[in-house]
Amino acid sequence: MPSDLIKAAFSFRALLTDTLPYEVPVIFSNDKLFRSMGREVSDPDLSKALAAINAPSDQFTIPYSYTIRKSRSNLTTLSIVHPASQQRIAAFYSKHEQSILASCAISDFTLRRPKDVAQKYAEIVLLDERSVLKTGLVEQEVGEGEAEISHIVSYFSYQRYNLLGKFIESREFIDLEKRFVRLRTLDVSKCFFNIYTHSITWAVKEKLFAKKNVNTYSFEDEFDRLMQRANYNETNGIVIGPEVSRIFAEIILQAIDNALKNELADSGVAYDQDYVIRRYVDDYFVFANKDDVIDRVESTLKWELEKFKLFLNVGKSDTVGRPFVSNLSQARSELREVVSSLWSVFGEDDIIVVDVIRRKRRWLSKTIQQIRLIVANYDIEFGNISGWLLSAFRNLIRKVAVALRKDPADGDADVIVGFLGEILRACFYVCALDLRVRSTYSLCQIVILVQDMKGKMDDESHQELLNYMTSELVDLVEITAAKIEWERSPDPVELYNLLICGSHFLGLDFVQMSAVSTILRRITLASRLSYFGYVSAKFCLMVDASQKTAREELNQRAKDLLLEGSRQVGRDAELYLLMCDFLASSDVSYTDRRAVFSACVGGKIANVTLAALEAHVGFADLSGMHVKHLLKRKELRPVYS
Repeated sequence: MPSDLIKAAFSFRALLTDTLPYEVPVIFSNDKLFRSMGREVSDPDLSKALAAINAPSDQFTIPYSYTIRKSRSNLTTLSIVHPASQQRIAAFYSKHEQSILASCAISDFTLRRPKDVAQKYAEIVLLDERSVLKTGLVEQEVGEGEAEISHIVSYFSYQRYNLLGKFIESREFIDLEKRFVRLRTLDVSKCFFNIYTHSITWAVKEKLFAKKNVNTYSFEDEFDRLMQRANYNETNGIVIGPEVSRIFAEIILQAIDNALKNELADSGVAYDQDYVIRRYVDDYFVFANKDDVIDRVESTLKWELEKFKLFLNVGKSDTVGRPFVSNLSQARSELREVVSSLWSVFGEDDIIVVDVIRRKRRWLSKTIQQIRLIVANYDIEFGNISGWLLSAFRNLIRKVAVALRKDPADGDADVIVGFLGEILRACFYVCALDLRVRSTYSLCQIVILVQDMKGKMDDESHQELLNYMTSELVDLVEITAAKIEWERSPDPVELYNLLICGSHFLGLDFVQMSAVSTILRRITLASRLSYFGYVSAKFCLMVDASQKTAREELNQRAKDLLLEGSRQVGRDAELYLLMCDFLASSDVSYTDRRAVFSACVGGKIANVTLAALEAHVGFADLSGMHVKHLLKRKELRPVYS
């Protein structure tokens, strides 16, 4: 049986899974915050300092918002909720997990809903579906009485599909295609931006009842207040990014599903006879045999959404006849054949068959051309296949890394290096055409795999691969930086992750490249220093001892920001995050850290306590000790995509 301390810590495990966006700099996590929830501290001075820093608050908080690239031409805004509000959310989950599950179990339409409280272990299936890899078993020390967090993926287990693509390729979809001749796709316009938080009470209770009993305590009323306090006390719109927001929206959308189903039944349109609806978050799939039935469903859905201050996106509606095969589905099918053919280089016992690589060398060199032609032929957005391709290439490289243990014969090393070079060339090409945060995680994982091949091939061959990746990564940094509209996207997480990847895994050679140092300087001297900019630039600069002056300038700017905004640290998420990582920075003088602690937290603090704080506060792994661990956690299949 786990100790009471571990039980207490796990009651806050939503901090690891449901309160942060998936897309963040690779060095950023809530790990220390979570551990502080269940760690006994024997030093009374340290305990007092931690209590003051992590003090819960009932006031509303201001989220830290930033933009990421959603597609080639579109950006989306994500938010990190203030850790004080995150703690409230975690406590709410622990207290109301059964109410959440019950409120998400009333719709026949939904394709993705929390079904049960999840176990802490997860497994990931490789894309070729030939093997299963246990992940999460990472080298992270766990102290006595602490909770093991490596396996925790999501607070809830989900039903029925965690990826929309799985539904479209499922037997269920084919069975619906057999029954119905028409399909219309619909989409709620800016769903999370438009959600009215009070409407969750209308969803769980009747609207009139909710208004009459506005002062009565209830699960849904507490959820309403929770989401408001996390977002400026706003009732219009909820933060985008954390899983908790998707659960909040799911409760409301399930109520709309039921109202739609009942309204149609009253008008003589029967569910599962005249039509079937499947909904994935805020995307609707309406199946029917007659267009007038689909029209009736759409008009009724529009009416029910408007009752909750939500609206359909008229620009995204599309109606197709059987077979319901899109250009994207056809493109993915052909791309799957291209990727599968690459696996033919492995023979029995997973040994690399070098003769196969030699015979297919010309064909392998055309992998990029094949990808280009398929994308062009089917006129699809590259972003719809980039993530899948990178995951497939990553799994292929992993397979090569395992096969290298079979000790290739003399003269075969060059052939294998050439094969790896072609795969890497395809990886960097995919990223150059559609670089998003998720693809930077794949790229980091790919760089790790190649880096870890040291000792499995001769030093010259391994260095050749590292040199190639350094060159390609620098080019990708330049391409990405040139595309950034700094006014619209002042916090480019995609670029930060490329810089972190190169700095941490490729080292000094990468950091000292002219293009990289120029971009780091731009981030350091930006008119407004952001939190992500601070920790990302600092992480990279720490690789190069000659950049001490630049780090000191960066720390001084952070100190000035914190002293100026000290009264807002308890409310402003970005300032709070900045304060915690500033206090955890061993390269900042005790004098400066003490000044920030006194201004932002209050009271005096000794040097020995400041030194001890480094292990307990902060959100960025500035040491780089746990980067591989964090990437392995990312590789666990995300609960939403």
